[in-house]
Amino acid sequence: MDETANATAQSAADDKVYARLEKDLTAVKNDVAHLSQQISEAVNAHGAVAQRQAQRGLRKAPADVVSLITGDPIGPARWRTPPITSVTRPQA
Repeated sequence: MDETANATAQSAADDKVYARLEKDLTAVKNDVAHLSQQISEAVNAHGAVAQRQAQRGLRKAPADVVSLITGDPIGPARWRTPPITSVTRPQA
């Protein structure tokens, strides 16, 4: 009978430990879900910024090409390379 009482007490203790483990595991799952949501929001925000910058670059690209060809120092192209026309002219 003493063995039955010990087994019952052990079973009750195991149930408490198991319940605590389930509670902790649920908390970890919720934390991971919350973190993954935050990461997703950050990635989406980063993508939106990158898309706006790419669109801005596409709007500026024709002007940069024209400034390279004509030699007009319009925009950031004047800092990158010399105009194509000055490179192709022979020096006197």
